[in-house]
Amino acid sequence: MKVPDGRVTAIIAAGGQGTRMGGDMPKQFAPLVGKPMLWHTLIPFSGCELIDRIVLVVPERYIDLCRERFYTEFSKLDTVVAAG
Repeated sequence: MKVPDGRVTAIIAAGGQGTRMGGDMPKQFAPLVGKPMLWHTLIPFSGCELIDRIVLVVPERYIDLCRERFYTEFSKLDTVVAAG
């Protein structure tokens, strides 16, 4: 998405509840090689030179968790918002 200031924003829609997979948490937060699956999604967007910022859309109850976990690790992560 190109915004009026000319920056390119990647919007990562990770707002699903993961009910089909079962388990205690949505699959985007399940571990894969020691990191949440969502972390593996953020890596290529964070490293892409064409992307200036990232907006992450997650279930509302996981907003604080994502801010704590990902803001320090991904400098392009600009905003975490509730899905729906």
